[in-house]
Formats: sequence, C-alpha cells, structure tokens
Amino acid sequence: SYPESLHYFTASLELSAQINDSAALAVTNGNIGLVYSYQGQYNQALDYYFKALVINEHLKDTVGLAKHYSNIGIVYEEQKNHTK
Repeated sequence: SYPESLHYFTASLELSAQINDSAALAVTNGNIGLVYSYQGQYNQALDYYFKALVINEHLKDTVGLAKHYSNIGIVYEEQKNHTK
C-alpha cells in the first residue's frame, strides 16, 4: 500500500529529524523516493533521492551514495533522459 508506506516513512522522517539521526534520514528519504518511483512519480522520487544524496555525502556513506545514484539512474532511464 503506497499511501500507507508514505504515511509511515513521513512519520519516520519527522522522528529522525527530532533525534538528529542523519543516517535514518538518508535511508528514509531514499525509501520515500522508491515509493514515488514505483508509482511513476519520478520528479518526486528524484527530490527525495537527491535529499538522501546530500546526507550521504555529508556522512561519507559510500554504500548509501551508490544506492541512491543507482536509483536516480533508473529514474532517468524510465524518463528516457539518457543524457543524465
């Protein structure tokens, strides 16, 4: 259930922000991006993937960066935006 997933991921974002858990913020932003991507809402997906990237760059989390770059590439492929 995408709406239910978004509800819980949004709650997770709020809680992660309250306790300053950057790693959780990155993962949750990425998960929200996935939900939007699965629904074909690619612009929203990219917004959340890029939020996750910024956090992962700050954390120097190379695994997280690789996941989000991969997901961004998938979105661009779905959009037929091969130049990006």
